[in-house]
Parts: sequence; structure tokens; C-alpha cells
Amino acid sequence: MALTCYLCSGVLPSWLNVGSFGAGSTPMRNLFCPTCGLIQQSPIPKEESYIFEQNISAQELRAKQEGMAAEAQKLLKKRQSMMGETMEQLIRPGMKIADLGCGYGSFIAYLRDQKSVSVLGVELNPQQAQFAQSAFGLPIVPSTIEEWIDRDVEQFDLIILSHVVEHLRDPITVLQRLQKRLTPGGKMVIEVPNVAVPTRSLHWFFKPEHFWNFTHPTFRALLAKAGMRIEVFQTPAEHSKILAVCRYDAVTPVLPSSVYVLKLLCRMQWLRVKSFLRRSLER
Repeated sequence: MALTCYLCSGVLPSWLNVGSFGAGSTPMRNLFCPTCGLIQQSPIPKEESYIFEQNISAQELRAKQEGMAAEAQKLLKKRQSMMGETMEQLIRPGMKIADLGCGYGSFIAYLRDQKSVSVLGVELNPQQAQFAQSAFGLPIVPSTIEEWIDRDVEQFDLIILSHVVEHLRDPITVLQRLQKRLTPGGKMVIEVPNVAVPTRSLHWFFKPEHFWNFTHPTFRALLAKAGMRIEVFQTPAEHSKILAVCRYDAVTPVLPSSVYVLKLLCRMQWLRVKSFLRRSLER
């Protein structure tokens, strides 16, 4: 049975593999859709355990806690370098903010302490969730996003998904379901890696935990299919990221042109060759 694209339902030729990793009888591939340009992993792993491979030791945790205040400041500046004035304009004292995939919690801890907002973190990695609770006293739900959506009825003025969507097995459905967790007029801030950016090696994008790799047209189309209208969309040339501020509203998805898709495919193949040459020279 032929594989089909998650975004446009077009056929995914197995020979349009722009990057492989793993070992064994079924190595993971990153297949390029010739219709819309979405790059999707095949097969998508069924286990969640790979997410916890980056756990750190207790000693490293203590060192991380000691330097977390400075790290939170750096993280905020890093995020604001991408978000610009957008976050400053969005955040108001007293807002309720949920950070889904909050990691160690430094960002929402800073928002709580410096911006006078109410925060909640959702984090699947148990070590990171425990650290966010003990180091910052944050309210953390140790859960998948899918489970959290139906866990209670609390609503938020702003939901943050920073480098999370590419990890979701069914991002369109998750984004659609998140609507009920927003207050009327609430918004979402979503950030994903931009695979078309020239400043990153493909190895930075093609990881076991990255099920989807987006460019700005495919990310726009994904948000539209989820029923989201984009209010702010940022794709600075110097950043390997895409950021969108969205609200729920019916829109018609627009897929990339065939010319764009062809150019993107050529670019992916060129980056693949560069990556191969780089590794060969390092040996």
C-alpha cells in the first residue's frame, strides 16, 4: 500500500528519501512529498521512550538549578529575538498561560515572576517535570498533551507550543482539540524548526523525535487545516525557526506551488550532499 502525505494526502514515493537514520530492518526515513513539500518520517515510532534519552544526572541537575536564573534570562532573550515585540504585546498581567512541552520550566518561571501572570506547564519527560516543580515551584502536569486536553476544563488566555508540533503524531487533530482549552479570544504561539533555512545541517532536523519537518508554506497549510487563522508569522532569514501567533477561525488551506516544491526538493538534495561531504571529510 502506497504511503500518503499527512498534509495533502498525495502519494509519497519511497525513493524521495532526503535523510535516513537508525539501524535494523526498518530504518527511519524522511520522505519528501512531491505535491506539497512536507517532509515526514517513515515509519513513525510507536514508543515514547526515545523522548527521555537526554535525561541528565543529579549533579548536572543541581548545577542547572544554580544557574537557572541566568539561563532563564538568556532563554527569554533568545525567544524574544525570534518573537520580537510580539510576546511583549501579547502578555498582560493576570493572564493565564499554558506552556505545553515546557521542559525544565525556566521560561514560564520567568514569565510568572517578571510578568505577573498565572502559568501552567505540561511536560511528558518525568525528570524535567519534577525539576520544574522542585526548582521553581511550578504547577506542572506530567502528561502528554493529548491526555492533558481532556483532563480538566481549565482555559487559558495564551497557549505556547515551542518546538512541540514536530513531535506530535497527529498535530492537526491536537491543534483542533486545543481550542476548548483557550478562553474566548485566546491565542496560541507556535514555533517549529524551519528545514529550509541554510544555516543548519540536516542532522539538526532529522531526528527520531522529529516526525515532521516544515517550511513556511507547509506550516501555514498545517495551521489552516487545523482551523487556525494566523495573525503574526515570522520567518527571519537568520533563524532556523518559524513562529506563528494564531487564533481559531475557519480558513482555506493553500498548498505550496509546484515551482516552490521543486525548488525545495533541489535544496534538500543539495543539503544532503553537503552533509555527506562534511561527514566524509571529518573521518
